[in-house]
Amino acid sequence: EKAGKPEKIKIEVTQADIEENIKRGGGSTLDNTGKTTPVWPVVMEAAFAKTRDTNHADGLKEGYDAIAGGWSRQAMYALTGEKGTDIRLAEAKTAGTDKVFERVRDAIAEGRAVTLSTDPEPGAKQDGLNDNHVYMVDRIYKDKAGQVMVELRNPYARNDYVGEGQDT
Repeated sequence: EKAGKPEKIKIEVTQADIEENIKRGGGSTLDNTGKTTPVWPVVMEAAFAKTRDTNHADGLKEGYDAIAGGWSRQAMYALTGEKGTDIRLAEAKTAGTDKVFERVRDAIAEGRAVTLSTDPEPGAKQDGLNDNHVYMVDRIYKDKAGQVMVELRNPYARNDYVGEGQDT
């Protein structure tokens, strides 16, 4: 980043980089489980790992380790150069659910990417979502009773963790 503006860079991703990432189970499991599914998540993840790896000749382990975890805002910034906006649960409590609903609905209508990050729920009833995970928000709407409903897409394609249920 220079003077507050993101720097555009070109990153070459080779076939070997793609194969290494697939072998390590990288990219989106949902998007890369069959022969006719897109490979772009693997390419993007390999490129992002390269930005965090100091020696590409020995593989990209250092880069993958550096990008494991983190926040969706970091990935969004790397892709778009936009810092984005966080909406926290506290805002829904103070501004009201309708205000947050409108902000998310409008962002989706404008074609902006919207994600939902989850925190652990120690000792609480599980909500069916993976803890410490990021979902893509496909849609937000109100049902017939006026209840806010959110449709999510899980890049893992399923929830694997004990007590979290099965996501189809």
